[in-house]
Amino acid sequence: MTTSNGLPLNGRHRRIKSYFSSVIRKGFSALWQLMTRRQRSKPLSNLYTRCSQTPLEVFIDVLVNKNLNRLVRYGKATQNQMNEAWELIFTEYCEISGSPQYQRLLNLSREIGGLQSKLLSIQLCIRVLGYRYSSKCVATLRRFGYNYRFNLQDPEGYLKDIKAVMTKSKSVELALDQSLVDYNKLMKESDGKNLSEEYFQKALVELSKFMGFRIDAKEISVGEYVAIVKRREKEINYLLSKQNANKHAHRNNR
Repeated sequence: MTTSNGLPLNGRHRRIKSYFSSVIRKGFSALWQLMTRRQRSKPLSNLYTRCSQTPLEVFIDVLVNKNLNRLVRYGKATQNQMNEAWELIFTEYCEISGSPQYQRLLNLSREIGGLQSKLLSIQLCIRVLGYRYSSKCVATLRRFGYNYRFNLQDPEGYLKDIKAVMTKSKSVELALDQSLVDYNKLMKESDGKNLSEEYFQKALVELSKFMGFRIDAKEISVGEYVAIVKRREKEINYLLSKQNANKHAHRNNR
């Protein structure tokens, strides 16, 4: 006799059910804790969340002085909401600035998202297969490299295959943990490193000279500031390239 899902209804099947009723519960409890480390709620509309809307003065105060309250435009916000709003702004800043160090942060962020998604998919497939056979779950696991038989006609082997996936999937958990450690470490190293209020003041003086008018940190957004910085860098690189070309031409004319 078999159940509706195709598994033989015998002592071995009951052992599979019993095994997964406890192990999967523990696995998902750990997974939930792992996922909530970086779980985000929807940012409030009363917070700055984009570089295009955040005044440079606010960005500097948060970056240098850790004054997250400056992100609240009006009303109130929780500490977690302010943290998430700042992460959105700083992540965008990393992306638009083009800095190699900031690009590393972005890559780590994407890597963490991919590993979280992979781990969740694996754990969900394990849970489903612990109670019934699913060709979609088997296909998903095989796509991740878990090429086991998952043969319903061999309950002991079926259980062994699922346990093997559970064991091997721990490498994904470890990779995710390491990526989170690397991300947090790089965030601490990058967040405000060598960036003081004096640094930005000097930068604004130079940019004001370049643009021909005074640039006020209260009136310019972070996005505008980055655009001007990149425009100035482009102009400097052009002048240096032109200077080198002139030197090379001068040597050839001798």
